[in-house]
Amino acid sequence: MWTFRGKQRSSFSFQNLSLNKATILLSVWSPHPPYTNTPLSCILSLSPSSYSKPIFIRWTPKPVMEETKHLIPLQPPKIAILKRCRSAFCQVLQEKFGCTAQIHNVEDDSLSPFLTSKASIVSEIKYSKQLARQLKVSVWKGDLTNHKVDAVVNPANENLSHGGGLAQALSSAGGHMIQKCSNDIIKHLGKIPTGEVVATPAGDLPCKMIIHAVGPCVSRSPSKAELDSASHLLHNTIWNILIKVDYERLESVAIPAISSGLFNFPLPKCAEVIVKALKLYSEKRNLAARNLEVRLVNIDDPSVQHMERACLQFLGPSDTKPKQNQGNSSTQSSIASLNLGNVTLHLKKGAIENERTDVIVNTIGADLQLSSGQVSAALLNKAGRRIQEEIRTLKYGYISEGDILETSGHNLDCKEVYHTVCGSNRALAIWCKRFFTLWSQIALKWQAVKAIHPCLFLLSGRATLALTRMKEDLNASSTNSKSSGFQDSQDVTTEPCIELFASSKTAMREAKRWCYDMLHLSSSSQCKTIYNNHVVYLSQEDHEKLMTLQRSLEVIITEFIKEGKGGVIINGDPHGILCAALEVEAMLCKAQEDFARDEERYMWADLEQMFPADEIEMMSNRLYKKTAIDLNMKDPEVKQRVKTFERFGLTIEKMEKIENYALNQLFELNSKRIKPYHKPLYQRVNAQFCDLICRVGFQREYAPPKEQACGAGIYFTTEADEAFTLWEDNGEEYIYFIEAQVLTGKQTSGSTDLIVPPPNGTDPLVRYDSVTNKKGIHVIFNGQHAYPERIITCTEKKSFI
Repeated sequence: MWTFRGKQRSSFSFQNLSLNKATILLSVWSPHPPYTNTPLSCILSLSPSSYSKPIFIRWTPKPVMEETKHLIPLQPPKIAILKRCRSAFCQVLQEKFGCTAQIHNVEDDSLSPFLTSKASIVSEIKYSKQLARQLKVSVWKGDLTNHKVDAVVNPANENLSHGGGLAQALSSAGGHMIQKCSNDIIKHLGKIPTGEVVATPAGDLPCKMIIHAVGPCVSRSPSKAELDSASHLLHNTIWNILIKVDYERLESVAIPAISSGLFNFPLPKCAEVIVKALKLYSEKRNLAARNLEVRLVNIDDPSVQHMERACLQFLGPSDTKPKQNQGNSSTQSSIASLNLGNVTLHLKKGAIENERTDVIVNTIGADLQLSSGQVSAALLNKAGRRIQEEIRTLKYGYISEGDILETSGHNLDCKEVYHTVCGSNRALAIWCKRFFTLWSQIALKWQAVKAIHPCLFLLSGRATLALTRMKEDLNASSTNSKSSGFQDSQDVTTEPCIELFASSKTAMREAKRWCYDMLHLSSSSQCKTIYNNHVVYLSQEDHEKLMTLQRSLEVIITEFIKEGKGGVIINGDPHGILCAALEVEAMLCKAQEDFARDEERYMWADLEQMFPADEIEMMSNRLYKKTAIDLNMKDPEVKQRVKTFERFGLTIEKMEKIENYALNQLFELNSKRIKPYHKPLYQRVNAQFCDLICRVGFQREYAPPKEQACGAGIYFTTEADEAFTLWEDNGEEYIYFIEAQVLTGKQTSGSTDLIVPPPNGTDPLVRYDSVTNKKGIHVIFNGQHAYPERIITCTEKKSFI
């Protein structure tokens, strides 16, 4: 029994409560109107009767996001591009615009080991160990997209954007529903914290659900402190997966090497943390817990080898000698298939009681005794006596042929069992009609989540003949009428296309513009230039990949840094240029994210020297957030900004307030010794850097001006119109300004050769705080000397005439 106490004197209703070791996720609605967009904050004390101390958590309401989607049809030349660069394309859209892309009806020819066809790969067990408290651990080499378990774990990012690596492979194999459900979760809950898990239906994957686990991400060369912190988060991730599996009463789960791929977590350490977490969980698990098998499944040899090594080291030798090419199912391959309209029946030979499915159909006599027939007896033996007891409680009195009795699966690997009273050809015909009517009703209920798995039943020769005749009848009737029960939503197409999902109209328009510019490169174009100052942070591994791209695509890739601007120039034929451009963009986005994470670490390192540990822990829970400002409100400050921008020929489409507790603390500390400018200043940025500035503040790499006349620093203007001459037009759909408080302090004139402020006097250690051109441009050389307060998104009036 849980009790909830809020500091505010209000009553709350709780929904989607998920309790685990790390955090508690819940949604809260205020009982006072208005019911949405109302800022609430509360401290909850959760006091279970089994705990001696209450658990305190902080809850912050998630903003309601406006989701949009758009379909972009693909022509044959572009299909060939996306076949090769699918992963890079999706990654760039996510990193630049926070936009998720699903590419439909296009095969993937990329070289990623997760995204190639693996029809020939058979799951192979390498290690198996029975631990305490009904927990079994095994190591497999196999493909998670076709591995048959109750749940598969997807190594997801905090945005649940499945655009690369194993996450994309699972999403593609499971169908559009997986990404759609993930988008719905993000829409209502916001980003998923590291260490947390959420579950969605598995779509077309051969499992009951897919568990999305957000593992830690580390830099490419992590320090010991960073790796120790990430190891703790990875441990929590595994722990929360296991708690979720037990909560859902699942019996098997497949876990890959979470965080070891795109997230840079060292593979040997990753395997150790995962296996240690499994061992500890087996020791702490409830004594009465049901049987659970945890399969550590990976497709690449290094991951499999490290998992096996870690198991041998921490769990001991394997219980049995692994069998090669061991399948996941007890049945053999199908011997025939019947397509009945929208339903396909696969006729298989095998032990039906060992199959994993949603429904098993059994035949039973009028006496309702499962022990009478050979198949019924096998089901009874596997399911247990309770299934027989349940049948007896379902029907009293006269039993007619063709009746269908529904029971739960009990110990069978299915949700339900349909027991059909069948004893003659006539009864068989009645049963067929009733069964498919019942099954179609269930399918209609499940259509929204597309979680329909096979239904298995035993066929005799007479049944096969009856089904064949039914097929002929259904085919004949389908020409006269079409059932919509199994059709997808009207916007799903069979043609090759890109489906974009974005959280706002502005993000969608920017993503569409970028897609058009990239995919409609002129056939006569022999050169493509990508501007991004993070080119200086590309690693040795990245440069080796650039060399590989040059050889495979027959292009010339040149890096440049000139007058404060850096980027990449690609020369070659249009097809090679476009493929290389997508790969380079993805590499730059990755370097950009690594740079931001490094800056976050430096920022917290500075704070740790200034504040006690308990305050630092409290700060770490307060991530940045953006809050939309109502442009129609009567706030004179807002009205003044709208008028000011209109005077410059700009229409404010959106204004957002930025809150970043850590950045603000650093800014306040610096403001005690440096005086701020007397009014807010402005910086014009590209769309892809807006969120990064919210996270880590202003950086030289984010908004270099056309000319660094005042030195290699961070530039601001006193008025928004001055930004048009200071920064080049980037060709985006919107114009983005960051309004900031800036510590200009003691100023002097700038010059092109400056990389730090010039000395103030004869002592070289005493320097000015900033420089200026005395015409509205101010330059600082330390990002902590400015605090972003608002993002102002504008359009030019002339573009909408």
